Amino acid sequence: MAVLLPQGGLPDAEKRLALLLCLREVGVCTPEQLWPFVAELGTMDYLSFRLILEELCQSGEAAGLVGALSGHLVLTPEGEGTLKMYEKRIRHTLREEIARQAVAYRQQLEERRRCQVGYEASRPGVSRIRLTIREGENLLLTLIAQMESGLLPGKKLSPFREKASQILSTLYRLPVSGNSGVELPGAEDGLTASPGSPVLVDQGGGVYTGWVFLQGEGVSLQIGLMLPDRQAATDWAISADGAGEELCGRLMALVQEAKA
Repeated sequence: MAVLLPQGGLPDAEKRLALLLCLREVGVCTPEQLWPFVAELGTMDYLSFRLILEELCQSGEAAGLVGALSGHLVLTPEGEGTLKMYEKRIRHTLREEIARQAVAYRQQLEERRRCQVGYEASRPGVSRIRLTIREGENLLLTLIAQMESGLLPGKKLSPFREKASQILSTLYRLPVSGNSGVELPGAEDGLTASPGSPVLVDQGGGVYTGWVFLQGEGVSLQIGLMLPDRQAATDWAISADGAGEELCGRLMALVQEAKA
């Protein structure tokens, strides 16, 4: 449903902020996947959408992924910072509508990506949940959460399914530092990663999955994220491992939002 806008449309600065907010709420996506969501809001025409998107990429507030994820966009830490400072300059009704529509739209994208969530065997009193997200033939994300059963009362699978796109986006947006010269060990099975010891799994064609093991209060997360090359996977895995408990807490906070 289009938002009621002032005569003459939104000011350019507000359009820019609105598009950043759309990208944050929808998560990792291609411009072609993002445009129908923006168009439904009625905030800008297609030409404005493409021009503003190009500006955001040039300013470093949004970025295109490469390799197996070529063509996908992600909000960068710079973009997050812009929203943190100026998000409230977007009119309240538009912010509410973006948040409301994004829930269903993310679900549509996740269905196309073949998002799957299920239980795995675990010991008594512990829940073990596996989330996977595929784009075409590419397995973008594997996340295995092992937690005390009381951590997520009630239904435990639906929160992971609802927040899958935001989990994926959070992981791809993780600030990384270059680790030139550092080589992580390769592994046949990413589940061999342990705290402080991330590993890489070669997917072929130059593509790698970085695996980390994160621990938090009452929960552990084993995460495998596909990256376009060995260096990108190395940089991400080292940064994710270094973020450790803080990153684990951020991801679980997302999941816990869904059950509220």
